[in-house]
Order: sequence, then structure tokens, then C-alpha cells
Amino acid sequence: MTDDPLEAALRDLGHRVHVPEPPDVTARVLTRIDAPRRRNRWLTGVVAAVTAFAIAFAVSPAVRAGVRDLLEFAGVEFRTQAPTSTAPPLPSREVSLDDARAQLPFEIHLPSELGAPDRVTVHEGRFVSLRYGGIRLDQFDGGVWHLEEPGETGQTLIWQRGQVTTRLEGPLTRERALRISGS
Repeated sequence: MTDDPLEAALRDLGHRVHVPEPPDVTARVLTRIDAPRRRNRWLTGVVAAVTAFAIAFAVSPAVRAGVRDLLEFAGVEFRTQAPTSTAPPLPSREVSLDDARAQLPFEIHLPSELGAPDRVTVHEGRFVSLRYGGIRLDQFDGGVWHLEEPGETGQTLIWQRGQVTTRLEGPLTRERALRISGS
């Protein structure tokens, strides 16, 4: 048959070693294939809810308006289009910090990170702008509706402390803006 002694020895060994027949697993495999899959019901519910919301948001003006209302807070309005007209500037006066505190119906907070402002401007007795060089800090009563057009619009952080909404704008890093808001 062959001249190779190793091959001959392996053939001879193969005739003498007992190898059992493999088990018939056909029935078990078919049972697993036919069995209903277990799905994560929580994940399926979340996917269904997100899909339903996305469809409703896409086709329903009422849902879009509700989401817009949800995102508006503390007298701040978010817009995606440029305004069709620009409102005239509010009557404004530069005043001392003490005068501003006397004119406004809320407490003016000076962040310790910034200290005393260079300039204080009261706008129609409704809100105050504090200037620190190139940084502008606006404060207004967040529970009252205000409709003003945006100013310079640079890096901006908006937060609320009690009923007063504060808007910080200027050439700031995110980290510094957060430090100012916390001070």
C-alpha cells in the first residue's frame, strides 16, 4: 500500500481504536431553531416608544410645539430661524450698581469669580447687563415673559438661581463659564 512506516502505523492503529458513534443531535437542533426567541421586552418597549415619538414629531405640529415649549425655560426662547424683523433696542441707561439694585424687582448677584462690574446698564427696568471687559452678564426675572432680540451672541451659558435667570456671554472657555456660574 504505502512505503511510509508512519502512515502504515496510523492506519493499523485506526483499525484497533474504538471510536463511539456521535450522538444524534438533529432533534435538539430543530427544537432550538423552532423555539420562539426570548427578546428583551424593556428594550423592545423603548425602541417602540422612541419610534412612535419620532413619527409623531415628524408629522404633528402640535407635538413639535409641545417639545419647543418643554425646551423653553426661565424666560428663554429657543429659535431655529433668523427673526423676520429686529425689535428696536430697549430704552437703556447706564447706572451705578446701587441704582440698578434699587430699580429692579430682583436681587442682582455678582459672581465672586468676576467681582465688581466695569459698567452696569438697566434695560427698561426689566433686566440688567453687567460688563466686565469683553464679558457680558445679563440677569432678569425668569418667571416673567421677556421678548428681546439677542445681543452679540458669543460663547453663552444660561442658568437659573431661584427666580432669576442669568445669561453669561463672552470669550470664555466652558470651564471658566461654569466656575463663574457657581461663584
